[in-house]
Amino acid sequence: MTDQAVPPMTEDRQDRWYKKSITITTDHQRLAQRLNIVWSDNIELGSPGLDPKRPFGNSDMPGDVAEILGWQPVEWDGLSDEQRERAYQLHFEMGYVLKAALIKWLEPFMEESYD
Repeated sequence: MTDQAVPPMTEDRQDRWYKKSITITTDHQRLAQRLNIVWSDNIELGSPGLDPKRPFGNSDMPGDVAEILGWQPVEWDGLSDEQRERAYQLHFEMGYVLKAALIKWLEPFMEESYD
């Protein structure tokens, strides 16, 4: 399949995948270990963030997800539409995973008041 078979993020996907809470799975943990964290200094003072073009190291995000998670291609030319869709969903969920991980990690350092 080509990248056109499952287009990048759409409003419909955001609506379907929006979550008020998330259960972090081993898939999320494995993906988090391979996130491509970069320093972006092209705007204002800069900040740490994820490389939006290569979130897991290469520009083929669904292929990277499949490799990291050990998926076997089921089509002669690559991932199936279902595998590609699941890769996009996991990638989208990583925003929730990162937020939850940062909050949990920072809990011991939080003060009760900020006067």
